[in-house]
Amino acid sequence: MRAILIIVIIVTFQTRVGPELIAAVPKPDSQPKYPERAEGNEDNLSILNSFLENKIQPQNEQERLWNSLLIKSKILFSQELRDSALIISNMVVEECKTDGNRLFLMLSLLNLSILQQESYKFDEALKNMMHAERLLKNTDPVDLRFDIKNYLGLLYTYMENYSIAIQYFHEIHDSFLNKLDHNQKSVLYNNLGLVYLGMDNFHQAETLFKKAKDEATEANSSEGKTMAAFNLGKSYFRQKQYSNAWDLLIKSLRIFQEKGEKANAEEASRIMGMLYMEQGNHELAQDYFEQSLGLALELGNPKIILKNYHNIFTNYSMIREKTKNLNYLLLELDFFKKWAYLNDSLYQDQTSERILELEKQYETEKKNNQINLLEKEKQMAEDKLKIGQVQRKYLFIFVVLILMVLGFFIYSFSYYKRMTHLLQKQSRRIMNQQAHITRQNEKLQKAVGAQNKLFAIMAHDLRSPLVSLSNISKLINLYLRNNRYEDAEELSRQLDRKNDYLLELTDNLLSWTKSQSENFTPVLEKVELAQIVAECFKIYKPVSADKEITLSYENDHECLLLADKNMLLTVLRNLINNAVKFTPRKGRIEIFCQHASGMAKITIRDNGIGIPKNKLETIFEIDTNNMQYGTEGEKSSGLGLSVCKEFVEIMGGSISVESEENTGSDFTFTIPELQSAASAF
Repeated sequence: MRAILIIVIIVTFQTRVGPELIAAVPKPDSQPKYPERAEGNEDNLSILNSFLENKIQPQNEQERLWNSLLIKSKILFSQELRDSALIISNMVVEECKTDGNRLFLMLSLLNLSILQQESYKFDEALKNMMHAERLLKNTDPVDLRFDIKNYLGLLYTYMENYSIAIQYFHEIHDSFLNKLDHNQKSVLYNNLGLVYLGMDNFHQAETLFKKAKDEATEANSSEGKTMAAFNLGKSYFRQKQYSNAWDLLIKSLRIFQEKGEKANAEEASRIMGMLYMEQGNHELAQDYFEQSLGLALELGNPKIILKNYHNIFTNYSMIREKTKNLNYLLLELDFFKKWAYLNDSLYQDQTSERILELEKQYETEKKNNQINLLEKEKQMAEDKLKIGQVQRKYLFIFVVLILMVLGFFIYSFSYYKRMTHLLQKQSRRIMNQQAHITRQNEKLQKAVGAQNKLFAIMAHDLRSPLVSLSNISKLINLYLRNNRYEDAEELSRQLDRKNDYLLELTDNLLSWTKSQSENFTPVLEKVELAQIVAECFKIYKPVSADKEITLSYENDHECLLLADKNMLLTVLRNLINNAVKFTPRKGRIEIFCQHASGMAKITIRDNGIGIPKNKLETIFEIDTNNMQYGTEGEKSSGLGLSVCKEFVEIMGGSISVESEENTGSDFTFTIPELQSAASAF
């Protein structure tokens, strides 16, 4: 009658829109600060899955039949055939009672209880779970005891009987917490936290949700961590800590949507809508309410649909009061009508469902009788077949001949198919070998090209200094005999530079050759960048002091790398050596480290003569055209930068250069940081 009265009011309003009618429309009841949680915080059918797969293994044909029937009931329920699922589950319960099988009776009672709870028959679900608890023994497996006690606590939580729910969860905690795995502990802490949340004990609830997250992290359970974060977001929302709640709720909602968890996604969308509604952002609130309503309609949960109707017409009411727009009043009344219809029909639907369930039960019993009748008819047919056994013997020879012919054709077809498969496999193998040969050929050509370039460098840069060393040595002896000591001293300095160049070239040749070996692998270890830089500065301090160049290393915090120490030392030594060569007197060379996405970004910056633009693209390649002289005639082969590139890439990084002529150069390379590399393993 109430629904009919509301419809009459709405129709009257739609024909006579006026200020006096707007004032007469009752304001909707204030929305609760958080949604009532009847849908739960975990997939209850997953509890049944764990039982069917892990807790009790069928030992005989009868138990395997029961197990298959329970699985079938779960599948039917997921396909919205709830009545059929409940009938099958009830049938298994009765058969287990008759057989006296205690363990499978507990399993079937748990299955039936979950299906009843998902159908909002909480009293019947609780009755069956209490029966299962009475059957439970202390000698039963811990996993079985945990699941039954935990689900009982969940049922009382759904029914908002928090005092009894908390007793069950504390019983688990006090009796066998140390025997549970991390995932079970996470579930326990989440469920216990929900009880305290329902009791408005926010501090205790948040403490338990954080424990649940820690246990889920130990179990490497992304579902557990997401659920703990979602529950924590609900607690913050209840306390009007909207900024904290928003971050957790929006992240949880995205994960629920990605994984297709409609029930959790619906609740998260509904809470997000209420959050925006309470903050006055009614447009965003409406978007989330409509998203939540769509999911609720897909789930077919009338109570959740009812909540969404209430939220939507409440939101339209607030928009109407804010904008004074009568169109929103029509929308408000439309959803109020839907809310009223559904609210009034819920009781009638429950009654109709009960009648339908009884009718289905009658149909099932009728079908069972028909099955029994068919089995009797089948037995009679088998008797008739025994009578005709003599006739079948005469047919046996004919059947054998037919089978032999069929066998020959099947064998021929199988042989042809097998040979075709072998030929295709051989063809694929040949093609793969051809591709492999092509790749090897490309590598060989690349190696020959690099080798030719290397021989060119050796022929030019290794022979020429040796000739110069021989000539300088002879001139020094001549100047000493003629008492030309100043000239001899100058030649001695040239001899030192030639010697340093030869040592550098030899080191780079050895390093490059080592990097080209296929069996070469870096020895990755913890390396402090400051220590490596200090070793390089110790080598090049005398040279830089001679040119009055300032060396500096700046880093605000410790830079720990996962790298091959010798390779890193070679890279830094080459880059610092190049910077010293191409930086004029009284110049400066700076080294600093930055952090980006788990990589250390190390830069060697100088204010030297820079690099021409036409050489930047090939600066890291072995090329005689890259040879260049320093500010005081120091010779450079260009091989060192190729070695730097090889070593940096072997250690998992990359190298680049930015340079401007007469301004300076920035050589930057990246190396994995120790913490980032460790977390990747």
